[in-house]
Amino acid sequence: GFVQDPVHLKVEQDLGAFGLQPLSYTESGYLGFATAQSPGAAVNLAPEAAAQEAEALVQAILPSLGPNLQLQPSFQHDSEGLTTIMFQQYSQGLEVVDGHVLVAMRAGRVQLLRNDTVTYGGVTIPEVSKEEAAELAFTQARRHADDASLVSSPELVIWAGGDEVRLAYRVRAQAFYPRAELSIY
Repeated sequence: GFVQDPVHLKVEQDLGAFGLQPLSYTESGYLGFATAQSPGAAVNLAPEAAAQEAEALVQAILPSLGPNLQLQPSFQHDSEGLTTIMFQQYSQGLEVVDGHVLVAMRAGRVQLLRNDTVTYGGVTIPEVSKEEAAELAFTQARRHADDASLVSSPELVIWAGGDEVRLAYRVRAQAFYPRAELSIY
């Protein structure tokens, strides 16, 4: 018969306490995706209470999502009975671009959890200064639209592009014709 390793058994137990079951794991062996075991009875939760429930879930299974994760609630959207809460990944105080955990709830019950955190060993340092990053971003934005302007100062973030994870500067720009909001790394 099939013998499951103790780590994945622990993940199943932790998720089971929230009515979830694992569906997939990442290449690194961490939980990738989980869904509700059954619809269950509706529990009417206000959006704030739903966010607290989602945060309790994420904190309870944090070691199953990746090594040394720092997650902070960053976004909540309520629409037609579905509450979506996103937790942004940080490392040493820096935002990890596109690193997040998403929890979706309906009728006060967690329906799914998706883990899109970035697992990495080390990062390389930016090859440009903060000032050069602003100049390069402005040049790139102007290639997109003549009326483009920068709307933020360069912000140091952790960026995973291709096979490399690196420190990078993010600069935000906007244009009105054509209408665009850009994040330039």
